[in-house]
Amino acid sequence: MKYLKSYKFFDSKITLPFEEKFKSEIEDIISDLKDDGHDIYVNVRRFYDYDRLEIYINLNKDLQVNLSKYVETFKHLVSFVEEEGWSDAGSYLIGKDINGDLVMNTLNFDNINKRVGRIELRFDRSH
Repeated sequence: MKYLKSYKFFDSKITLPFEEKFKSEIEDIISDLKDDGHDIYVNVRRFYDYDRLEIYINLNKDLQVNLSKYVETFKHLVSFVEEEGWSDAGSYLIGKDINGDLVMNTLNFDNINKRVGRIELRFDRSH
């Protein structure tokens, strides 16, 4: 029974306390997006020689979303993450153009597209 319990313990997905605290801080920074009805997903993945922070924001399609109101939130988020030693590994706005074709644009705070359905932010940190 002792071995079964320890097997179950290691079999489950365990997140380190640092990761939970870090994820919680990120969720606090972008809480205005969640409060406005958008879905937020924050995850830290560990690889052999680096960690990857993934932040996905699915924008509520029922709302008229003007992303310019969130520019300061995104700038604060990027600043916080970079201060913690992470570097941008690719951040994108994903949506549809006037013809309805799927487009993916690099995140640019100076030119935020209003027709975005998803925002993907990725950051890496070496071990």
